[in-house]
Amino acid sequence: MKNKLKIMGLLLCFAASALMVSCSKDNEENFSLVGKTYAATYYVTNPTGGGAPYTIYYVLRFTSDKTVEACSRKNSVHGSLIGDISNGTYTLNYPNIHIEYDDAGHRVIDGVFIDETCFRRTDTGSEYVLQ
Repeated sequence: MKNKLKIMGLLLCFAASALMVSCSKDNEENFSLVGKTYAATYYVTNPTGGGAPYTIYYVLRFTSDKTVEACSRKNSVHGSLIGDISNGTYTLNYPNIHIEYDDAGHRVIDGVFIDETCFRRTDTGSEYVLQ
């Protein structure tokens, strides 16, 4: 009887583990960035031309399963545009993301998703949060 209980307990643990792995795999395969916007904040202490300091938001908008738009905005994610919008491409191998831009010199952003709402750049540690 004791052996049967041990075997049943072991099978139950195995089944629960398999179910958790299956569910997390489904989440990874179904995760999409299309239509989502992520932003990170940076602070300027001495703006060009003088004036009061303001917050710069780096905004990434994922327009398809391979393309992304990046821009800088003043004081909010929807604030006035600073400079131009850059177009780039990305590859997502959740939780890893790789983004490249070629319109203003070749730039690369590599990051790792902490969860589906936030990813951290591996080069700077900056976090981009879902908006």
